[in-house]
Amino acid sequence: MGIRASASTPSGLFEAMGLGLYALMTDLRTVRPREARTVRATGVDVESLTVDFLSRLLLLQQDDGFLVRQLHVQLHGRPPTSLTARALGDRSVVGGDEIRRAELAY
Repeated sequence: MGIRASASTPSGLFEAMGLGLYALMTDLRTVRPREARTVRATGVDVESLTVDFLSRLLLLQQDDGFLVRQLHVQLHGRPPTSLTARALGDRSVVGGDEIRRAELAY
């Protein structure tokens, strides 16, 4: 299982990767952008920034039941070593939308 993402900008690529992660967990068409959350991630390089970002997105769902429907990412640095993302989505309802469980192997 994996995520394949493409975009015309670096920030768009992070947005696509994040939404791809959530598409592994649920049908994104069922998630409404009712709440906003801020996600901050850092890394020493683009690869570690990507891992931190995706890990923080997973924590939104695992810790708070929050499912992301839209992402707006702002990258910081050249090359980027940090980012701020605005995540729009909603909390999953127990007994409602089905959540597909995904595990990350390091």
